[in-house]
Amino acid sequence: MSQDQPETPREQLAREAVEACNELTAHAEELSPEAAQVVRSLRESLTCLVALGTAADLQVAEMEKTMEEFEAIFYRGDVTVSARLLRRHLSAEQRAELARLITAP
Repeated sequence: MSQDQPETPREQLAREAVEACNELTAHAEELSPEAAQVVRSLRESLTCLVALGTAADLQVAEMEKTMEEFEAIFYRGDVTVSARLLRRHLSAEQRAELARLITAP
């Protein structure tokens, strides 16, 4: 994230949770073995959650891009966008069947 972009609530929460885990980890030697294991488990879970959140953000961004492409097709009739979208989202077999249907008498 660049300096000029504001932090989202989820990013802020993730940062604060990581800071709390780091603080606990720094004092792990003061904890019982069971508590230290809980801290490690919590840190692993947090890492997984942050990774899942990042993956979800990327997936949403990709879906938004696809929706923009669909809008370009249906509202502006952009043929190059249509072709790119079909190449990306249809298998070779599906593209061949579509071509057959389009060119069939």
